[in-house]
Amino acid sequence: MTWFFYALIPPFLYSSSNILDEYLCKKHEELSGFKYIIAASIVGILSGLAIFAYRPEALFLDPLYAVIFGIFGIFMQCCFIPYMIAIKEDGAGFIAPLWQILPLFIFLIAWLTLGETVTFSQFLVCLVIVTTATIASIDHTGKFRLCSLLLMLLSCLLLASHMVFMRFYSQNFHWLDIAAWGAIGAGIGASVFMLIHTPTRKSIYQATRNSGTLSVFLLTLQAALDIGANAFLVLAFSTAPSAGIVQTINALQPFIITFFAILAYWISPHIFAQPPKGKILLWRLACFSIIATGIAFLGVA
Repeated sequence: MTWFFYALIPPFLYSSSNILDEYLCKKHEELSGFKYIIAASIVGILSGLAIFAYRPEALFLDPLYAVIFGIFGIFMQCCFIPYMIAIKEDGAGFIAPLWQILPLFIFLIAWLTLGETVTFSQFLVCLVIVTTATIASIDHTGKFRLCSLLLMLLSCLLLASHMVFMRFYSQNFHWLDIAAWGAIGAGIGASVFMLIHTPTRKSIYQATRNSGTLSVFLLTLQAALDIGANAFLVLAFSTAPSAGIVQTINALQPFIITFFAILAYWISPHIFAQPPKGKILLWRLACFSIIATGIAFLGVA
């Protein structure tokens, strides 16, 4: 059961990071999504160093595995490139809900590579949770293109492969070791790209110079939240019965974001978009009750 409580933490951390995303993107419109990920990855090095300070043993990890975890930190950032292309074309309202199909890819890849299986009732409950979360998140405006769907399927496939990798190595390595070297690898990769790609370097420098202390602090906080969420995800993977079940619990994220968005809009309506209300809010709450019941079942199954 311990894995279940660990798996409940990432949705809250990711949701907090998403709210900071909205604030920082509004403040720094000169940064595209890709450049923003580069900047966040560089700042993430600080989080990796903080883990080293807390757990010095991670510094003495076998160099081969340190390099492997670092490469997969870079790979994780690359997983979001198709997503960024798709969201630029069709917007978050249609694209973001497609992340909810990620657990299905994890179930498939974990079954093919690790031989993981779940009971029929567990898989059925996961399917209901994923379907409900997707329907509840969809924004019924705008157009949707097949190209964007294929790009999101590619992002989900790549990210699922990364998560199954974490599931495999979490059985034999400390979760903080994986998180620390992944953050360092992503930061080094982003730093190298920034140095050789002049437009990205200039954009990040300009945004940093104009941002002030608050934005730099929030960017650092966001990087810490993302790395913390990934770390708890690895911790849950290390003892959970299935990687797919762990990721399914992240279906709570759209509803946590809704709550945080209401709070953020109440505090700063001039920065944050108006959250759903009326029938849409009631509909999402009804969907949330279904998802919460399903997740409770997974926790005791």
